[in-house]
Amino acid sequence: MRSNERDHDKYAQVKRNLKKSKWRHVRSYADAKTPIMLEIVDRSNGIR
Repeated sequence: MRSNERDHDKYAQVKRNLKKSKWRHVRSYADAKTPIMLEIVDRSNGIR
């Protein structure tokens, strides 16, 4: 993400949106980030 400004900005926006929610478990917060992380990793590997 450091080398791709678009991915960095997209990830930051997701985190800002998630921050607005109350999370009972840290794991739930981490799970909520999974889709954007997979998208970024797949794109960096040329899959998406």
